[in-house]
Amino acid sequence: MKCPQEFVFAANYLADMARSRSLEFFRGEIGAEVKADTSLVTIADRSVETMMRDAIREWFPDHGIVGEEFPVHNPDAEYQWVLDPIDGTYRFAAGHPQFGTLIALARHRKPILGVIDIPAMDERWSGAHGWPTVHIRQGRRSEVRTRSCTAVKDATVFFCSGIMWRNDPMAVWNGMHGVNRLLDGDSYSYGLLSSGFADVIVDSGMKPWDFMPIVPIIEGAGGRVTDWQGMPLTLDSGIEVVALGDPALLDDVLRRVSAA
Repeated sequence: MKCPQEFVFAANYLADMARSRSLEFFRGEIGAEVKADTSLVTIADRSVETMMRDAIREWFPDHGIVGEEFPVHNPDAEYQWVLDPIDGTYRFAAGHPQFGTLIALARHRKPILGVIDIPAMDERWSGAHGWPTVHIRQGRRSEVRTRSCTAVKDATVFFCSGIMWRNDPMAVWNGMHGVNRLLDGDSYSYGLLSSGFADVIVDSGMKPWDFMPIVPIIEGAGGRVTDWQGMPLTLDSGIEVVALGDPALLDDVLRRVSAA
């Protein structure tokens, strides 16, 4: 089923709104505090998510909303918006420009639309079922594709920070020996993979608002996103994710991470 155009437009308009609001706070007074789960939250996170929630409730009153900062709204809805107002809050709080806003739309709990917006760098990736994945930078819009890479030994691999919270993070790192390994990954890295600049991302400790947006973007560009058992991602998936530019790498990557 092709994602309705009105939803694609709405998601990008939400991203426009979120970008404007987050940049109002960036490198200013953000009121950072530590949540009960030890993650960081700022008044910017809550302000951006509140604004997006209000817009969704006005435009699509029957839809549900799953967001990082507030309780689920209308959890049994056919369509559910999934929101991460500021992905990379520690970077945002430190004045680092590589933070993002993540937006997804799920139908029957499966992702059908995703947006990665990087406000301070003026970059955005958008993908949806039946639509090409596009990258927009400084007003220039282009369709993007992942690149071919049929052997893990030739891959550029990002390890995201969630890996470090595993009981034995080095086992995952060592499982990908012999490749170009980079211990730096966030929403921006998933955009780079969809544009053909990387081949594999290995991640853990993720929540639905982290992984739901990336699925339509990467798969719409020719890649594949699964959990560490090779299963498709839904709102009910666990915390471990692999993203591949070339689906041919899936079996080898899963073998390596499952052995960790």
